[in-house]
This record gives sequence, structure tokens and C-alpha cells, in this order.
Amino acid sequence: MREEVEAGARFLAQLLTRGVPGGTEELGAHLATALSQRYHSHWYPAQPARGQAYRCIRIEAGARADAALVGAAQAAGLDWAMLTLPPDLALWIDPGEVSCRLGEHNPPFRIGLLVTSDPETPEEPSASPTLSDMTSSVMSSEDEAPPPQRRPRPSRTPPRKPRAQACDVLYVPAPLWLPGPQPLVGFVPSLPPLTLLYLGGLGGAPKLSRPKKPSPERLRRLTHRTGRA
Repeated sequence: MREEVEAGARFLAQLLTRGVPGGTEELGAHLATALSQRYHSHWYPAQPARGQAYRCIRIEAGARADAALVGAAQAAGLDWAMLTLPPDLALWIDPGEVSCRLGEHNPPFRIGLLVTSDPETPEEPSASPTLSDMTSSVMSSEDEAPPPQRRPRPSRTPPRKPRAQACDVLYVPAPLWLPGPQPLVGFVPSLPPLTLLYLGGLGGAPKLSRPKKPSPERLRRLTHRTGRA
């Protein structure tokens, strides 16, 4: 447990005292002592995930600070308000592994792996980025995050106003029929919209029948009947 606690305390001390010269080692020593006393009854090497939530150290903007961190800072003669606190930090100190997450939406990264598969052949530590590389990239992304870009709205074309369309009216003139004595059909052109059609010869105007004169015999009979009455 001592190696894991010292690795986590050293990481926190370097992170919190970036702007305070000469306070890293003293803060790390006091913080390691406070965390060892806290984790003494919650350390399970056979089950590393057991008690992980209790051993997690959180630093959140606007939230209450961890009592162990504040006590270690006071013991080292440092003002807690003057330390460089990240906006969001989660540090897990577990048996064999120490990991950290800077930022709510960033993946956690490993600080140290202290478990070896064979005691005689210790595992070579994996190459990990330095503390300045890990913190500067995440802190800059949290503090100087650009505002979300607005997507350009698609331009809307104004609706077209319906235009009055001229209606093409086909006027069919009504024909004029005149009776004629002949069965032939003739056509006489005239001004629109009147078309003159008649039944008659094609060579001239239609021939109208003359009224017939009454016969003298019929007139005599009608006169005789009137005289008797």
C-alpha cells in the first residue's frame, strides 16, 4: 500500500503546486501520511476493486474540498485557495494500480502499475506521458474549450406567389340555318362571331317561295256559304 499511496500523493502534490515553488515535496509527504491512515482498514490486495469508491479522491469546481487534501495543505503551510485546483479530477488509488481522470468527458489514464506477474522477473514499466503533458492538455481543453459552433441553417427560399395565367378561350360561333328549296348546303362567310349557313344552291343567295293565290272556285264557295248564314 505504501508504494501506491506515495505515487498518488506525489502526483497530486505536483498537480496542486504547479504555481507554488518549493511546496511539492512537503505537501506530498503530508498527503501520503493522511491517505495511509484513511486506507488502512479499506485495502484489499486480493480484491483490488473492493473499496474503490471509498479510496477515490475527487476535486470538483464548486464542491466541498476533500478533508485529507485541506489538512495536508495546512500542515505544509500552504493556503488551499492559492493552489491550482483542476475543475474536475478523480484519482483512484487501488492495490497495484493508480489511475486518474482529468475532466468529466476524458478517459482515465494510468499513473503507475505496481503489480508484477513474477517476483523474479519484474515487469518493465510502460512508457507514460509526463505530468506536464497530461495536465496541460486536459486543463487547457477544460478551461479554454471553444464555444459550440452553430450549424448554419439552410437558406429558405420565399414561396413563389401564384401568377394569374391568361386563359385561352376558343369561341365557337353559333351557326344560322335558313331553309331553302334545294337539298344542297351552301356556306356564306360573314363577320365573326356569326356564321351563316343555308340550304340552297351553291351559286347564289337562297330562293324564298312566293305565296300562292287562292283559286276563284274556292272563293265562290266561301262567299256562297256566308250568304246563306
